[in-house]
Amino acid sequence: MKRRVLGIILFLLIIPLFMGCDQTTEATRAQTATTVEATTVVALGTVTFEIYTTGDNPDTAEVETEYVSNSMDVSFYELDTLFDLLDTNFTITYEESDFGRYLTAIDTLIVLEGNEYISFYINDGYAATGVDATDLVDGSVYQFKLETF
Repeated sequence: MKRRVLGIILFLLIIPLFMGCDQTTEATRAQTATTVEATTVVALGTVTFEIYTTGDNPDTAEVETEYVSNSMDVSFYELDTLFDLLDTNFTITYEESDFGRYLTAIDTLIVLEGNEYISFYINDGYAATGVDATDLVDGSVYQFKLETF
C-alpha cells in the first residue's frame, strides 16, 4: 500500500514538471515566431551585369564587333559582395593572386590564350578596382569583356 501511495505522489509531482517544460517551449516558439515576423529583409538596390561577346550578334541585322550576350538585373542585400553575386548568378572560374581573384571565365566568356583577360567595366568606364574590392552601388552596370594585351 505504501508503494502505491508513493508511486501516485511521484507521478503527480512529475506531471506538472513536464507540463511546465511544455509551456516554456510554447512560449519560446511564440516569441521566436514574433521575432521572425518582425524581421524584414529589404534589398538595398539592384545592379545589372552585362557579359560582352566579341563578334557579330546573330540576332541583329547590324554588324558589330562586340555585343551584350547576357544581361541580368540582380537585387543585392546588406552582406552581399560583387564577387558573391557573380558566383551566385553565373558560372565562373578564377585564380587566386596577391591582388585578389583573377577571373578566367564567366559563362561563355573564357580566357583561352595567354594574352587574353576578362576586363571589368563599371557604367562603361574601366574599373579601377577588382571584383573583390568593388562596392555594390544601386543602379550600376557591371560589364565584363574579353580583351587582349
